[in-house]
Amino acid sequence: MAPICSSPAAISLLFFDSNGPLYRLVQMYNIYFNDSQLLLCTGREMNTYQQPNDLCIRYQGKVKQLHNYIDLLEKSPNVKRVILWDEDVKSMYADFKGLFRFLRAAGGVVEAEGKIAVIKRHGVWDLPKGKIETGEKKKPAARREITEEIGLELLSIEAKLGSTYHVYRDSKDRRVLKKTHWYRFSGAMTELVGQQEEGIEEALWMDAAAFARKRPIYASILRVMGWYMGDGE
Repeated sequence: MAPICSSPAAISLLFFDSNGPLYRLVQMYNIYFNDSQLLLCTGREMNTYQQPNDLCIRYQGKVKQLHNYIDLLEKSPNVKRVILWDEDVKSMYADFKGLFRFLRAAGGVVEAEGKIAVIKRHGVWDLPKGKIETGEKKKPAARREITEEIGLELLSIEAKLGSTYHVYRDSKDRRVLKKTHWYRFSGAMTELVGQQEEGIEEALWMDAAAFARKRPIYASILRVMGWYMGDGE
């Protein structure tokens, strides 16, 4: 599986004075395609995060260019990360997002007695999460999805961990861009019951470091574990 990337999933840096934010310095997006990644950023951030095997290209404002690199990330096992850079990251992300069906999801890392609640879904190690319903807030959605997927209730939210982006194809072969909001929860260590209709084969309590070493596991989940264990930015 792809190693966890040092760059954030999405980050905005702001300058402040006594009256509040002055201006946005930079925003970038780290989007996962299974084990591969697409980083949308400025030229300055490209120079900061570029690694030897990265494919780095200036975005020309053409949607066809986005299509080409999306296809490359989906089909080429030799390309692990593409960096598209432009000074107008907001417009570049808007162009990218417009090519997908966009979904919002929420989930979390639930801790109890030094362990965390984890699942194995369709043969891949994962964390409980799911789609945010229309009109639903992010935190209640995360709590509801955890209860539905593994049976845990009476959860307390301790902190926001971050947000990840990943691309997949749905049952109709449509490309989907999913943004998942992640939270750290605390709860009681009770028996976990996996939601079989969601493809959950196992639901169990596990040491966080041991879970992060499990394979196969999605790169985006490793990112979340980095935030949780204090190894991510």
